[in-house]
Amino acid sequence: GWPASTRPVLRPGCQGTGEQLRERLATSADLNPVAAAARRGRPFEASLAEGVRRFQARHGLHPDGWVGPATLTELNAPVERRIDQLRINLDRLRQVAQDLGSDYLLVDLVGMQASLHLAGRVVWSSRLEVGQRYLQTPSFRATLMGVVLNPSWTVPAAVARDALLPRLAQRPEQLRALGLKVVDGAGQELSPSQVDWPSRRGESFPYALVQPPGPGNPLGRLKFLLPNAHSVFLHDIPAKRGVPAGNALTLALAQTCIGIERPHELAVLLLDQPGSWSLNGLRDEIERGDTRTVPARRKVPVLLLNVTARVDERGVARFLPDRDGSDARALDALRRPFRPDPSSPASPARPAR
Repeated sequence: GWPASTRPVLRPGCQGTGEQLRERLATSADLNPVAAAARRGRPFEASLAEGVRRFQARHGLHPDGWVGPATLTELNAPVERRIDQLRINLDRLRQVAQDLGSDYLLVDLVGMQASLHLAGRVVWSSRLEVGQRYLQTPSFRATLMGVVLNPSWTVPAAVARDALLPRLAQRPEQLRALGLKVVDGAGQELSPSQVDWPSRRGESFPYALVQPPGPGNPLGRLKFLLPNAHSVFLHDIPAKRGVPAGNALTLALAQTCIGIERPHELAVLLLDQPGSWSLNGLRDEIERGDTRTVPARRKVPVLLLNVTARVDERGVARFLPDRDGSDARALDALRRPFRPDPSSPASPARPAR
């Protein structure tokens, strides 16, 4: 482990040598131990600031080279907590990665990063835009089945009830301003004046709110299909949403999206038909405006994980904060004593009474 520090701020040029900080960074290999020993007693200078930046980058902090309150908190996290983070994330991975081959798509919701692995190599990676609703999604595994060009968007029922219906009950004309239409169970569009808009959140609403395909669609121009019990899918990040900040639809989007950057590149890799689908060919087909589902030739497993600890390809451990308390709940479960399920066939038979 390492000793804790209480000094609130350290930065290049400040008074003192930062000796304790130098030893702490050497302990976690953010500074070379030999080089750190050679610079013992020197002021806080460029090499020490570089070690701080390396530590900050490993812990999801802004790498400015200053030791402020947030960096100090992560520096003082005991080694036992880091070991627990590794245990928790190993357990999450074991739940979804059984018999995993060398081809898969990893979706890291906490790190907001997606990466496609083919033949054991990362061939594509992207930043994610993750809605608050999905930061609490449990880890799961699904299979990516295809790509939808020019998808429509159906507002999730819970989001419609909480974010949109109370406003539409007051001003139904806002429906068209939001670019939405209301559809009945048979898929027929209704006029806003035909709908009995519920004004209370608990009321049932027998219709769906749908936004047609187009440049302003919340899903962008591409959606990736991965059937699962959590209603999660990946989609394009639209360049312009066409909705003012603070609008009810903006709130709905913030809760529900898992958008990816550079989705066209991912689609071409998954369709895996160079003679039929190139980047230019895909974009040309999208510009036609027709909604079309194209089966993926590479039906890769998708691992959707809340990753708060991982080891990169160089063997460097990286840690991220537990934003929703899921680490604490997982650790509590890991620490409970094992109790066999009496209903399991593998459990010993109960003695007769």
